[in-house]
Amino acid sequence: MLPRLYIIVDIGNPERAWLFITSGNWSSPMFWDFIMLASYMVISIIFTRQLILLNEGKIEEKGVKGIAVVAFIAGILVTVTSFVFSFQVARPLWNTPAQPLSFLIAALVAALASLMILSHILNKSGYIKMPIGLLAKIGKLTAVLLCVELIIVVAEVLISLYPGSGEDYIAFIWLVAGKGAVGFWLEMVDLVTAIVLLAKQGTSRRHVYY
Repeated sequence: MLPRLYIIVDIGNPERAWLFITSGNWSSPMFWDFIMLASYMVISIIFTRQLILLNEGKIEEKGVKGIAVVAFIAGILVTVTSFVFSFQVARPLWNTPAQPLSFLIAALVAALASLMILSHILNKSGYIKMPIGLLAKIGKLTAVLLCVELIIVVAEVLISLYPGSGEDYIAFIWLVAGKGAVGFWLEMVDLVTAIVLLAKQGTSRRHVYY
């Protein structure tokens, strides 16, 4: 829920956040970001409540499907946050058409990673019994998404460095060989390591399952 509050910091005057509702600018991506994040927070609370009722046997599974679909669509639409960054023409590292796709992939990876961690904990505690084969498939899907993210990052870097001059070139030189290089290359190492571990773990778990 905390990420939903980050936008309050971005507006500069948190005490005036209510102006988003009373006099929001419909042409501003920040306004749409606020609407989507607020809606997603409400939908998440409702969805969680429905899951609790389902677990307690007070409702049937079909009673959760509707809100589950709405929550999924809302989760995809939350990528509107990425446009707040990609519309910043003065920021070459952000101002790229690949930003929304990269943002969506990162969100899906975070969600799947959280699901795997939570499932492992609940499986170990005996609260739920999720098949090992299903966890293996989730791991492989996460690895595939990380591969796509790696391709996007490498493509952005190569395309921006190829001309050998210009604003984008200077920004990406700073990223790969300047002060930002340490963080960038650590990210690359983490990406490759995660892909290898998830793909390997997914394969080993599948063999155990079958």
